[in-house]
Amino acid sequence: MTRVRYVSAVGSTTLSRSVTDLFRPLLSKGIFVFSPSKTTIPYVELDPSEEAAIDNYLGIQLDIMQDQSPVLYRIVKKQVDAGLVKTAAGIFKGKLQGNGTFTYPAQPGQLGVSFLIPELVNYNQSAAPTGYANSDSWLLPTKAGTPAYILGGTTPPFFYMTSRTPGQRAMMVVFQNGLVEVGTTPSFRQIQVVTQINESYGPMGIEPVVDLEVEKGKNLYVYPTPGALIVPYDVGVGMAAMPYRTNPTGEEVRLVGVMLYEYNFFANLLWRSTSSSSSSNVLV
Repeated sequence: MTRVRYVSAVGSTTLSRSVTDLFRPLLSKGIFVFSPSKTTIPYVELDPSEEAAIDNYLGIQLDIMQDQSPVLYRIVKKQVDAGLVKTAAGIFKGKLQGNGTFTYPAQPGQLGVSFLIPELVNYNQSAAPTGYANSDSWLLPTKAGTPAYILGGTTPPFFYMTSRTPGQRAMMVVFQNGLVEVGTTPSFRQIQVVTQINESYGPMGIEPVVDLEVEKGKNLYVYPTPGALIVPYDVGVGMAAMPYRTNPTGEEVRLVGVMLYEYNFFANLLWRSTSSSSSSNVLV
């Protein structure tokens, strides 16, 4: 298999951009984006060294992913090549008013990028609820006929946001079709994504052969999702699915995406070792 490292660039420097204009190139390539704004959005163009830092990190990860799962690699690489991560990075810098520079590896006082791991997603399950069994796990408890909340919950604050603590602020990007289940056949046939910008988005049914492995013998199942999800620290989102079976211990349900962050959000190796405020975080 030929290894490919992607190199791309994103357009002109500005302090804000029209949402329509910013996401049009992605939409033209079949990538739908849940925007954290309806009209205009803060945006700062990355400089070449920042683009190189993001390229280098993603390139190292994708080099391995293309051997582990060619299907997942194609899903992620298409969106990386289209500029989704760099577009989100420009939005994040815009929200930070240009403070900080993306480096690889991340440096004190600067900005970093990482693929999602449970400890980053579940950074504070009280302030930013998720349905995961604990902060260090992708295990998502399920109850047949009861929505399971991947992001967000059924009690205040309801919506999920990334960290807003100064010096530790973050923004998450979940790739389109970036919801996978590992080790068992899929647990869900319906998915819904809502945001505080639009709480009325309806659910979506899953295609009928989702229970077939995307790669023979790997027990890897990919869920179609309504689009890529940009999760900032100042606009909440919710992602829920309807399980058709019960597993109180949890199914291995992983989010595929990246976290953009200020250095102190991920300055050390993490082990949060705290249980969720709700053992299942599902409607009862």
